[in-house]
Amino acid sequence: MPVVKSNGININYEECGSGEPLLLIMGLSAPGAAWEQHVAEYKKHFRCIVLDNRGAGASDKPAGDYTTELMASDCIHVMDALGIERFHINGISMGGAIAQQIAIMHPSRVKSCVITASWAVCGNYMKGVFEMFKNLRSTLAPKDFAPMFYLWLYSAKFYEEHPKEIEEGIRGNAGDPSPMPHHAFNSQAVACMSHDTRGKLGDIIAPVLITAGDKDIFTPIECSHYLHEHIKNAEFEVFEDYAHTHHWEDLERYNRVTTEFMKKNNNN
Repeated sequence: MPVVKSNGININYEECGSGEPLLLIMGLSAPGAAWEQHVAEYKKHFRCIVLDNRGAGASDKPAGDYTTELMASDCIHVMDALGIERFHINGISMGGAIAQQIAIMHPSRVKSCVITASWAVCGNYMKGVFEMFKNLRSTLAPKDFAPMFYLWLYSAKFYEEHPKEIEEGIRGNAGDPSPMPHHAFNSQAVACMSHDTRGKLGDIIAPVLITAGDKDIFTPIECSHYLHEHIKNAEFEVFEDYAHTHHWEDLERYNRVTTEFMKKNNNN
């Protein structure tokens, strides 16, 4: 697997498809491979660069706290190594926080930016959620943590309509032969909790699409409303009756609206 040296560690990435470059950044604890169902569509239109964030997948997992600024720097090192100057970004959850930092710190390099189920700052509620995840991740066996985590990620609607997919997802996560180390999970959670782009969102000049599920109890929709209100040129797409993982729960619609948004901004 190709790797790039970034800030003293190895960042793993993979490429597929052709067209304008698209950087895909996944959320807390998830490897880049979690983009599989989206990449199946995106690769028809874009050159997809899918990376494992530090701490996840095949990338290195250094000890110590991470920040979204540091993880954004990792992304830029990958794009520099590939000789890609300008690109689209799609970031989910923590990945959306990292995408914000890239668009703020490197505004001229971003053609368009999709921010999915993300936030500008963690309030007391979200900090409480992340602290709970940190504590339970370190004390529960994977077979017990996975069902709890899924209840926070998916909507009641999806649970009722797709029980087999929920069961298979939980079983797959619980049976991971190489689970993410506890220290890496905690380090990524710290990056999520410390993320704060208030006062900087106005520096984003790229067109932005924000997506959110109105039943998200992990990252309440108010977080996305805040982003929409403070980012110029931002569009907002709400997925009614779906939750944090609306991008999987309503996969066909999500792939369609995000692809259309990025394609219409190819010439930026």
